[in-house]
Amino acid sequence: MKLSGYRVFFFCILVLYLLACPVFGDEMVPTNTHVYFEKDGQPFNESVQYTVSCYGYRCDWSTCSPPARTENRSKITPEIIFSYSATCPGYGCTIYEPFYLNYRHIDQCDLEGTTKEGNFTLKNFSTTPLPNCTDLHQFDIGKGYGNYYQVTPEFTRCENASYEAGDLCEQYLSKCNPVNDLDCGSWVVNGSYVKDTPESRACREEADKKRSACDVYLAKVDPSTMVMWKDARTGQEEPVMRTCEQRFTIPSDNRSVSAFVPPDRIAHIQMHRVDELIWCRIVQMFGGRCE
Repeated sequence: MKLSGYRVFFFCILVLYLLACPVFGDEMVPTNTHVYFEKDGQPFNESVQYTVSCYGYRCDWSTCSPPARTENRSKITPEIIFSYSATCPGYGCTIYEPFYLNYRHIDQCDLEGTTKEGNFTLKNFSTTPLPNCTDLHQFDIGKGYGNYYQVTPEFTRCENASYEAGDLCEQYLSKCNPVNDLDCGSWVVNGSYVKDTPESRACREEADKKRSACDVYLAKVDPSTMVMWKDARTGQEEPVMRTCEQRFTIPSDNRSVSAFVPPDRIAHIQMHRVDELIWCRIVQMFGGRCE
C-alpha cells in the first residue's frame, strides 16, 4: 500500500508513540474458551478444579532465542513460565483466560485437576496452553468502553477525502538541510529534507478536523448484541476477540496419564494470530480499523 506524505506523517506519529509506550503492544487478547472434560468416553458433568502449568524459558519477542550465555537448549533448566487456574462447574463451561504468552518459549504443559473423586494429572498434554481458537471481528473501530462501530461506505468516502486534503498540505512544507538547520529532522518528501511550517500545520489540523467529522457516518454496534469478555483484574467487560474450544480426558483411574500431542497436530498458527490481534487493538485505539 502506497502512503502519501500526510499518511506517512500520521503513521510515524503512531510508531513513535508505540515505541515510547510499548505496554500497549502487550495487551491481553480477550478470549472466551469453552472447556469440556470427559471421562470413560462420556461427558463429565461434575465440577473440576484445575491448574495448567507450562514449562520452558523466557525469551526475546522477535527470535525467542535461548537466554543469553546459554550455549544450547540442553543446558536450560525448565521452569514454569505460564500458569492459570480455573474451575469448571460442569461439562461445557466457559473460562476467560486471555492466554498471554508473549516472551515465552514453551516445551511442555501439564494439568493438575481435582474432582470429588480425587486428583488426577495430565502430563505433557501439549506444547502450548492455547487451545483451538477462532478469531472474531465484532467491530471495526473502538472508541473506549461501550463505544464500538462498524465502518460504512459513507465513512470510507469521507475518510479518503480527508486524507486527500491532508496530502495537499505538502505544498506548504519548507525544504531544509539537516547539516546546518537544527529544526530539520529526518522527514523526506520527494527526495528532499523538509520541515513543518505554520501553514503546513494549520493545513493538517484542518484535514484532521475533516477526518474527525467523518465519525458521524459510523454505525454504532450495540454491546448487548456482542459476545463479551470479562477482565478478571478490573471486572470490565469488552468484546471478545477470539473464541476457543479445549477438551481434556480425565484418566479412568483418576491418577495420571501422559497425553502428549505431537507438534504437527497443535495449532501453532494461533500464535501468529496473537500478533495480528494485538496490532488490530493498537490500530483501533487510534481510531483506525482492521482490514
